[in-house]
This record gives sequence, structure tokens and C-alpha cells, in this order.
Amino acid sequence: MNSNKIKYLKINKSIMEGIEIKQCIRKEQSYKKHVHKELSIGLIEMGATVVEFGNESYRFEKNDLIIIPPLLSHRCSPDDIDQWQFIMVYIDPKYYESKMEFTKVTKIQGEAVSGFQDFITSMSDGMNSMRIEEQLIELLIQLENTSKKKTLFEYQSMDESKLLDIKEYIDYHYKEELSLHNLEEMFGINKFTLIRKFKTFFNTTPRAYKLQLKVAEAKKYLDNGVDVFEICEEMGFFDQSHFIREFKKMNGISPMEYKKIIGEKR
Repeated sequence: MNSNKIKYLKINKSIMEGIEIKQCIRKEQSYKKHVHKELSIGLIEMGATVVEFGNESYRFEKNDLIIIPPLLSHRCSPDDIDQWQFIMVYIDPKYYESKMEFTKVTKIQGEAVSGFQDFITSMSDGMNSMRIEEQLIELLIQLENTSKKKTLFEYQSMDESKLLDIKEYIDYHYKEELSLHNLEEMFGINKFTLIRKFKTFFNTTPRAYKLQLKVAEAKKYLDNGVDVFEICEEMGFFDQSHFIREFKKMNGISPMEYKKIIGEKR
């Protein structure tokens, strides 16, 4: 595999709807804080990294499995980019919602890692769709049970209900024009306190979080073949340069490179 290129393995939607595998072996990587709308489950295959969540940082090493809940802002800082390899599975929350709950960042080792590796092999080999889904459900059940015992960081807190309300509002209105003045009036919290507490709790500002959501949604548009210009119009980016710059910061490659890789896998 080319060590300078992210390899995306797109699963045929007729086999598994809402599932994406991403494997990364590369020398250049410059991720800023970002979010994924999906549940992210990843295995460190080589090297080690520090990942920032909220105001906490945790270290992950080879053979560590990590669970990151949807819409949680984070940033990854590998120790040595020349010795860095990971594989991620992204799962649309619609697949498991109302049946399972993943709200906690978790580091897992041991038996669950083997289960994850078996699932990756099945997905990559194009195994029977029913068997793949059985493995996925078995894996999610195992990870949910394990995560209850091995939580590193839980990002929900009843003490911060107002901040969670603000975050939820942005989750649903990120395509719209939002101002600190609007949020200030809507939630009864002055903008200085809002920015300070939001950044302390979520490790990002409301404006930056809104941008992270827009880039995450833009990735889905690219998956469906939407033109970059149309995405800029729909998502409200200033121009194509702005969109391309922010996408590359958060995903390591440009929208055009991402679209080309996705096209090669279809």
C-alpha cells in the first residue's frame, strides 16, 4: 500500500447500509479538532497517539481499541507519523439507536480486539451479508458491555445541562446563520461565559463546532457524488477555497482526493 495515501474501503450499501471502513497508513497528517456523525470504533495497528476529548487527553497504543461517540469533538496527535497506522469503522447511529447506547469514550484491549479484527476481515473479504451483520451485532453488544466497565471520559453531565442544550441546538441548526448574540438571548447566558464554558467542556468553541459539523456533513454529500460547488452552496461555506481548506485540515486529504478514492472503490 502507498504509505502516503489514506485508503478508504467503501462497503457496498446493498451489503451493509451505513457502514464505512477507513484504513490509514501515511506520513503526512495534520488533523484539527473535528467530529464524526457516526459512532467511531478504531484499532491502533502501529505506533501510539494522544487523543484530546473535551479538556482531557488520553494515550492509545498498538492493539488498543477505541470507541468515540457520535458528535464528540476530538483531535489525534500521533507520536511518530512514520510509525502510525490505524483502522476505523464508522457506524451510522440510526443502525443501533433505541437498542444500544454509546456515550462514553472507551479504551478496550483483549478479546474484543479479536472480535473487531474478525469483523474487519469479514467486511473486507465480502463475506455473506447475513454473517457480516451477525458479527457486527455481536461486536456491538460486546463493546457496549465492555464500555460500561472501562469508561475513560463521559461527555454528558447533568451539571452542564445548559451547555448540552446549546450543543444540541447547534447539532440541528448548523447549516443556518448562528450568532453569539442569538445564543446569548436564546439560552440566557452571556457570550463570554458561553465561549469559556463551552470550550472547557467540549474542547472547542461554538463556531468551530458548527464548522466541524458542516465538514462532517459535506463528507456524506461527497459520498453521494454531489459536486463541490453545490456542497459549498448548501452548507454555507464562504467559497470553495474555504471548504477545501477546512476539509483537508479535518480529513487529511482534499475533497477532490476523497471523492476520487471513493469513486475507485465503487
